Amino acid sequence: NKRNRMLLVHKSGIRGLAPDYPWGVFTRVFVPIHTKLLIYHGECITRRERKWRDPLGVNPYVFQGNGNMFVDASDAELADMARFVNCTRPDESHLANTRMDINSDGQLQFTAVRDVLPGHEILCDYGQLYEWREGEDKKTTDRLPLGVHL
Repeated sequence: NKRNRMLLVHKSGIRGLAPDYPWGVFTRVFVPIHTKLLIYHGECITRRERKWRDPLGVNPYVFQGNGNMFVDASDAELADMARFVNCTRPDESHLANTRMDINSDGQLQFTAVRDVLPGHEILCDYGQLYEWREGEDKKTTDRLPLGVHL
């Protein structure tokens, strides 16, 4: 798979991540701007199903797709490495090197918004798709290394 030659899952250099969620997605090679990197795979569920499964809305693997449909990547059997793309802080969205859009097939897709050097973590500004919770108050710049030696 071409994507697996470009990217890999590795322990994130972001300090302060939950101990059971220490992973990030990193580039193996130079990734030019506008490169389509990943599709966010998972189970398609309705808003009602999401509320039933996650009444507090704290599952970091669920994102809204089109309308009332959501993609739940909680099940590793249905998901792929896109579930490990980390988010920048809202006040540091300039650090994001990818964006998440809904493509023409209705899938959530990560696309490079600038050139990304080898060994750098893929970061996305989730915007309104993610609510920062209490205790997640460190700035991304306080948590990020410059790159990972792979």
